[in-house]
Amino acid sequence: MPKLLTVGECAARLGVSRSLCYQYAASGLIPVVRLPGKTIRIPEDAFSEWLKRQTSVPTTRPDLCDE
Repeated sequence: MPKLLTVGECAARLGVSRSLCYQYAASGLIPVVRLPGKTIRIPEDAFSEWLKRQTSVPTTRPDLCDE
């Protein structure tokens, strides 16, 4: 079973508030697992993949290649 992060752990890794992590979860930006009692957890492997996609930088910028 994959490790599940709490919202606090997620917030600490992102350097943002817990409320922002809840907003990300509610909007579907970060993958979550819903537990009984409105508790949510973030699968660590899915979070890592999501984070990589958010921080990836394109190697070229087409808007700068029009010279």
